[in-house]
Amino acid sequence: MKTKKIFTPTFPFLPSLFPSPQFYLEKKKKKFKLVFFSRRSIERGGTGRVPALVVWGVPGFDVELPCDVMSANKNDQVSMVLWFKDTSGIPVYSLDARGGPLEHAIHWAMSNDFGSRSNFLLGKGSIRSRLKISKVAESDQGIYRCRIDFNNSPTKNYKVNLTLIVQPSDPIIYDAQGKEVIGMAGPFMEGYDLFLSCHVVGGRPRPKITWWNEHDELLDDVMESSGPSLTVNQYFQSNVTRKLYNSKLKCKVYVTENSIPLVKEIRIEVYLKPKWVKINFISNLLSSGRPQQYQCDTWGSIPPAKITWLLEGEPIRNAGVSVTQETNLTTSVLTYKPKPEDDGKELTCRAENERYLGSLLEESVELTVLYPPSVSVKIIGPRIDPEYLREGDEVRFSCKIKSNPKPSHISWFHGDMFVYHNPNAGIYIIENDLELRNLTSNQGGEYSCGARNSEGEGRSDSISIRILFPPRCVDEYKSKKIGALKRDTLTIECQVKAEPSTDVKFSWTFNTSGDVLPLPATRVTSLNLKSHIDFTPISDSDFGTLACWAVNSIGRQKEPCMIHIYPAKVPQAPNDCKLKNLTTSGGSLQIICLPGNDGGLQQHFMLEVSEFNISLVIDNTIEFKTNYNNNNNNNRNEEMSSKKFKILSSEPNFIVRGLESGKLYTFSVYAVNGKGRSEPPFIIPRIKYGSLTARLTSTVLEEKKLNK
Repeated sequence: MKTKKIFTPTFPFLPSLFPSPQFYLEKKKKKFKLVFFSRRSIERGGTGRVPALVVWGVPGFDVELPCDVMSANKNDQVSMVLWFKDTSGIPVYSLDARGGPLEHAIHWAMSNDFGSRSNFLLGKGSIRSRLKISKVAESDQGIYRCRIDFNNSPTKNYKVNLTLIVQPSDPIIYDAQGKEVIGMAGPFMEGYDLFLSCHVVGGRPRPKITWWNEHDELLDDVMESSGPSLTVNQYFQSNVTRKLYNSKLKCKVYVTENSIPLVKEIRIEVYLKPKWVKINFISNLLSSGRPQQYQCDTWGSIPPAKITWLLEGEPIRNAGVSVTQETNLTTSVLTYKPKPEDDGKELTCRAENERYLGSLLEESVELTVLYPPSVSVKIIGPRIDPEYLREGDEVRFSCKIKSNPKPSHISWFHGDMFVYHNPNAGIYIIENDLELRNLTSNQGGEYSCGARNSEGEGRSDSISIRILFPPRCVDEYKSKKIGALKRDTLTIECQVKAEPSTDVKFSWTFNTSGDVLPLPATRVTSLNLKSHIDFTPISDSDFGTLACWAVNSIGRQKEPCMIHIYPAKVPQAPNDCKLKNLTTSGGSLQIICLPGNDGGLQQHFMLEVSEFNISLVIDNTIEFKTNYNNNNNNNRNEEMSSKKFKILSSEPNFIVRGLESGKLYTFSVYAVNGKGRSEPPFIIPRIKYGSLTARLTSTVLEEKKLNK
C-alpha cells in the first residue's frame, strides 16, 4: 500500500470548534481523487451533543465521510452501521452485520441519485471506514451522522459536516477612488501613498487574498471581510519610490493553501517632478470682467509637466487655457476674466510631472482687481424695526459699499426719485448715511443708495419703511358732489389711506342747516379702507353734506371725507357731434358726440333718426329694420310721411346702417338721466345720403394726403 501525503492548511476564519481540514490526493486508474477530512475528538455513546467533523468536497469529485467503527472492546463486533443526513430519521445508507462479520454485511442505500453514488468502504490498518460519495453535488451538502451499533458495547455516533468548496469570482483590483484597475494602476506620485484593493466575491471556504511583487515576494496577506460573500485585501504603501515606476503587482487568491491560485496582475505607473515654475504677466492691475492673460513656464520634467491654475487654492474652471510642450518645457497661457471677489486673491501656477510626482512646484501672484461699486443698504437707528415708525419719528440708513477704487460719488433714492440733503425738510446726508427727521406719511416706501467710481456704478436693493399714521381721505374723496333724486336710494362711498390699514373702523354724520347728526351703523358697510352708506333723500332738508370718519390703532381721522348731496337735474345735451362715413360697409354712417354735464345722475344717450319712405337699420348693439308702404297719397307732403327710430347707448356713439342714397335723414341726439332728457337735442338736420357721403369721403382722402 502506497503512503498518502497528508496536507493540513491553516484556515484562521474557521471557528475553533472545527479543526482545520486535511486532504490528500489518491490516484486510481489514471484518475486523481481529492479527499478532504478533519480530525477531532468524538463524544461516544450517551445522549450528549455530538460535534460535527468538517469534510470539504469539490463539486464533481469524490468525497469520503469517515466513520470509526472500531469498538473499545476488541472482542465485540459491529451489528449495524446507519448513516443519516440532516434531521431525517430515515437512513440514507446502512450496513446490516447481524449474524456475521462486518465484511459480509448487507449494504443498503436509498434508491435515488444519492444512493447510486454512495458506497461504504471498510477501513484497513490506519485507514478508517468511510462513506464514499461519487461526483459530489450541491444537494449532497449537509450534516451526516454515522451510528454504530455493537453487539455488547454502547452505540457510538459520529457527525460529519459535508461542505462543498466553491471557487470565488475572478479577482478585481480597485484604486483609492473605487475605479476598477485594468492593466495599469495610477499614476501615483513619488513620496505619496499608494492604495489598491483586491476583491473577490463568494468562495467556500472563504478564500485567502495576498499581494506579491514582480519578484514573487509576499507584500501583504491581511484580509478584510465585507458581508457574507465579499473578501478584500487592501494594499497600502506609503512614500512611493522611483523603483515602483512601471513595475508589476500581483493579487493572488487561494481557496486552500495548496490549490492553484487565481492571479490578477497590473502594472504601476509613477509620476516624477519638475525643477522650476515661473508666472509672467503684463500688468498687475486688472479690470473686472475684462480678459487678462497670464503665462506659466515649467522646466526639468520628463515627460513634460502638467500645469494647473488655481485661484486662492481652488482650480480655475471655465477659463481659456492653451498649452504647448517641448522636450522638457511646458508653457500654459491662461485667459481669465477676474471678478470683484478676486481682488486680493492669489493666482497660483502648479506644475506636476506625469512621471515624477513628489513635492509640487508652485508660484503665486496676488491679484489687484478694479471693479464698480457693490452696494447694500440697512437701517442703523434709532429704531431698527422699519415696521413701527410713526409720523414725527426719525430713521437713519447706512449705505455699505465695496469697490476698488473707492467711490467718487454716493446717491440716495426714495423709490426712483433722488433724495438730496435738505435740513429744512429734515433730510440729512452724512458721509454714507441718510437721516430722515420728523417723518411724514409720504416718506414711507422704498429707499436705496447708489455709488459710482472709475469702473462704473452700482445701486443697492431697496429697503422699505412703513410710517404709521391715522386715517385721512384719499384726494378724490376729500370733497365730492353727487346729484340725487328724492326717494332715490344712493350708495355713497368714501375711501381713506391709513397705516396700519387693517382694523380701520368707520362712522358717518350728516350736516344740514348747521345740525350734525350721526347716522346709524346699520346703514354702513365697510371693507378694508372703504366704507359705504345707503342714503335716501325724502325732502329738501335731506340734501346736505355727509361726513365720513375713520379711526385705526394710531388715532382718529382729523378731517372727514365730505360728500355733498344736491338735487339732481336734467343733463345737458351732447355737443360737437360729427358724422363719419364707414367706407367698408355700404349705406352706413357713424355719429360721434361729446357728452355734456350729467346733472348729478348717471346718464345714457339716445339717437333719434327721422327718415322719409326708407327701409332703415339702426344699431349700436341692436339692429332694427322696418318696411313702409307708399300709399301714393299725392296730397300728403314730405313732413307728414316722416318716420322716427330711436336707440339707446351708454356712450354718445352710434352707427346707422341701411341708408339709401338720395334720401333725406335728420339725426337728433339726446342725453337722458333720471330727471329726464336734454332739451333741445343736438340736431343734424336733413342729410341727403349719397351727396353727403361723397363729400365725407373726399374730405377723408384730403386729410390723408395732408397727413402724409
